[in-house]
Amino acid sequence: MAAVPDEKYRKTWRKMVADPRLAVLVAVLGDDIVGVISLDANGAFPTNAPDETRIRLVGIFVEPGRWSSGVGGALMRRFVSIARQADAVGEVDVWERNSRAIRFYERHGWTRDGTSRPGPAGADYVGFVHLAQGT
Repeated sequence: MAAVPDEKYRKTWRKMVADPRLAVLVAVLGDDIVGVISLDANGAFPTNAPDETRIRLVGIFVEPGRWSSGVGGALMRRFVSIARQADAVGEVDVWERNSRAIRFYERHGWTRDGTSRPGPAGADYVGFVHLAQGT
């Protein structure tokens, strides 16, 4: 089941764009913002693993009319580039019922890290990591 954005979903994304704790990159075509990716604005942060830093990808949104057009891929390549420059591992949580998003992350080199946390509707968020070795 893919998560199809509705107005509540878009409202959540508008809040993320305005959140000063997050860095936000946008994809623009003409005069339209067609995609947004947000990441932890504090940059790389330490983890429990020695000598490992991670950058959290808070989320990615692409207007449904632009799905499968390359917008999401371009935003993802930019995130991976940022992680690589920081010599960091990318991390993200994905709602386990969003099969479209899971396939997207897997196509872009993300792998499940075995973590999960409670999510909405009785479905967990599952953790993914990207080692930023390539796109």
